[in-house]
Amino acid sequence: MDQVQATLVKEKDLLKLEVKDMVDVKNRLEKEKTYLTNNLKESTTKFLAQIKDLETNLSKEINDRMKIEKQLKQSMDEREKMKLRITKLKNRKGKVDHGIKLCRNCGKEFPEKENFNWSCRTHQYDYSGEMWWCCGKRGRDQPGCKFSKHEYKEDNDEEDDENDKEKNKQKQMKLMRCQCCKELGHSMENCERDPNIKTKGEDLE
Repeated sequence: MDQVQATLVKEKDLLKLEVKDMVDVKNRLEKEKTYLTNNLKESTTKFLAQIKDLETNLSKEINDRMKIEKQLKQSMDEREKMKLRITKLKNRKGKVDHGIKLCRNCGKEFPEKENFNWSCRTHQYDYSGEMWWCCGKRGRDQPGCKFSKHEYKEDNDEEDDENDKEKNKQKQMKLMRCQCCKELGHSMENCERDPNIKTKGEDLE
C-alpha cells in the first residue's frame, strides 16, 4: 500500500512539473502573440499612412498634369490661330500689292480699278429664315437687292467685324418672323407649333 501511494505521489509531482512547463509555454506564447500583434498594428498604421501620402501625391500629380495639358492645349490653339492669322495677313498683303481688296459689306474680293457704284450687292433688311424682307427672294444665298461701291476692309477692322457679325446675328434672330405662327424670334424649322395650316389654323388667326 505504501508503494502504491509513493507511486501516485511521484506521478502527481511529474504532472505538476508538466503543468508548470505548459503554463510557462502558454505565458511565453501569449507574450509573443502580444508582441506580434502590437508590431502588426504599428506596421499597418505605418503602411496606411504611406498609402495615404502616396494617394495625396498621386492626386496632386494628376491635377498638375491636367493643368499642364490644358495649358499646352491652349498654347497649341493660340499657335494655330496665330499661324492662320499670319497666313491670312500674308495672303492679304499679296492681294493688296496687286490691287485686290476685301469688301467689308459683302465680303467679296475686288480690284480697286473695277469698283463701281453697282459692284457691291447687299440686302437692305434682314433674312426671315425663309426669305429676305427687302426683296422677297427665298434662300439666304440670294444676291442682294441694294447696289453700291465696295468698301475696303482694313486689317484692324477684323475684330470689329467679328463683333458686328455677332450683333447682327442676334439682331436677325430677334427680327426673324416664323412663316408658320408669324411670331418673331425663331424660324419655321424651330417652331413649336404644327406647320400644317389645316390642323392648326386656329392658332394663326
